[in-house]
Parts: sequence; structure tokens; C-alpha cells
Amino acid sequence: MDLVNVIIEDPEAITSVNGEQLLAEGIKKYPEQLGALWVKLSDYFIRLGQFERARETLESALNSIDSAKDFGLIFNAYCKFEEEMINALANKDVREK
Repeated sequence: MDLVNVIIEDPEAITSVNGEQLLAEGIKKYPEQLGALWVKLSDYFIRLGQFERARETLESALNSIDSAKDFGLIFNAYCKFEEEMINALANKDVREK
């Protein structure tokens, strides 16, 4: 998880490790960390500015998990993501006027 956190902190600066592949492998290998890893993968895409991929990741996560704990973690991250997207769009509209 320490390596994942370093990669997510500045994904464009880390070129020696494929962050997306590392997180995808972690999702397959560590079921006890499933919810957290899905959220980190979406955060990875957010920090790269790939918002649609982040959204797709969270939707895929919600459809693939089977524990209430993981569902809650992912659902909360998804709600926060959408709220931040709405706020960013609203602030953009205000600045353009």
C-alpha cells in the first residue's frame, strides 16, 4: 500500500512502475483490500485527469464487490467524486460569466 500511495500522489512523475497495472493486480491478489484498492485506482485516474475512466472504475467496482463494507467505501468515494465534479463545473460556469 505504501508503493500505491506514492504512485497515486503524483502518477505522472512515476514512470518506472505502471500504476494502473499495479493496482489492477492488487485488486485480483488482495481481496481483503478490495474496496480500498478500487478507490485508489479511481483516484489514480482522477489525478491523471482521466475523469471518465475514474467514473467507469467506480461503477465497475460497485458491480463487482460483494461485501457491504467495500460497497460503502466505494459508494462514498463515488458520491464524493461526483460532488467534486459538480462543484468544478459550477465554479467554471461562475468564472466564465
